[in-house]
Formats: sequence, structure tokens, C-alpha cells
Amino acid sequence: MECDITDAGQVSSAFHTKIQHSEPLSANATSRRHRPFCGHSTTTPCSRQQTFIANITGFHNVIEAACKLGIKKIVLASSVAVYSPDEYASFDKYVHHPDDWAIHGWSYVDARDLGRICHQCLKVDGLGWQVFNAANNSITNRHHTTEYLRSRYPHIPFTRELETTEAPMSNRKIRTRLGFEEDHPWQRYFSDRKTE
Repeated sequence: MECDITDAGQVSSAFHTKIQHSEPLSANATSRRHRPFCGHSTTTPCSRQQTFIANITGFHNVIEAACKLGIKKIVLASSVAVYSPDEYASFDKYVHHPDDWAIHGWSYVDARDLGRICHQCLKVDGLGWQVFNAANNSITNRHHTTEYLRSRYPHIPFTRELETTEAPMSNRKIRTRLGFEEDHPWQRYFSDRKTE
């Protein structure tokens, strides 16, 4: 369903709308869970003010509508870089030019794994308010994480030992608290060819 998330009325209406599915789903099936994925990324061609309004006001409107309906679990998801199988050809830039990708923290999430993370958030009880890094397990280049980060940022202290290829935007919390296991590592889909 599409709506303007900055408009509280549209968000409320969307939450109250029963979506009638058609084949291959049963015509009687209606949506019982709401997983809003919305907003602007910093690469969206719009002003910072528009990004702030869409993301912050939008999240507020989603939370308010869900609370008014008595929805007990709300999953708000945001990620720095989401990939699906047909996009892995562009991983060359991460692997072969890693210094250009500090803005992503040399981390990403596969869209299918992101779906599983959200599913685990709905499935696991007793979480309360939590913030999780929605990220896959490994750094987006061929370097050992600690060596790579120390070579670029020698002045920044490490608070713990990192796994050999652990993503700097660590998903350790989703692995321990949610029982998440990565199904779609980038190495499975990326063929290593040097870009010019």
C-alpha cells in the first residue's frame, strides 16, 4: 500500500484498510501485521529538511497509528545499504575501492536477510524498545576487519576484538538476541572481477 507517511490521516487510514489479496493468495486473506518501510535515504534527491520530515514525522505517524490500534509490536527498519540478488554485480565498487565506502561503514544487508531480521523481531517476545543494526555478518571487502580499520583510523580505539571479517556495523546483537543467522552473504552472489 502506498501513502504519504507525513500525513497522519493517510497513515491511520492505511492501518485501518483491510487489503484484499488475489491469486495466489486466498481472497479472504487480510493483512494482520504492519511493517512500514518508508522515508528517504541521504542519497535521495531531496533536501535535508524533506528527508527529516519524511523520516521523523513518518516514523512518528506510524508509531501513533499502530499504538491507537493496539498493535503490540512495531518494527521500524532503517539501513545504510540494502541489496537484492540482481544488484550484486555492483559490489565491485565495495570490494575493489573500499576507501570510497566509509559512509556505509563497509556494511550492508541483503533484502531477504532484512526480511528475516524483521520477522525475528516480531517472533521474539520480551524485547521492549530495542535498536538493532540490520546488517549482514561480514565487511564488504576482502580485508580483515581489524587490520583494515586500524590502517585507516589508527587514532580510534577498539572496545573489543572483532571477528576476522566482521562487518564494522556489527550485527552481533541480532545474532545473540534474535537468533538471526545470515542466509545471503555477499560472497555467494559476487563474482570477483576487477573493475577499471
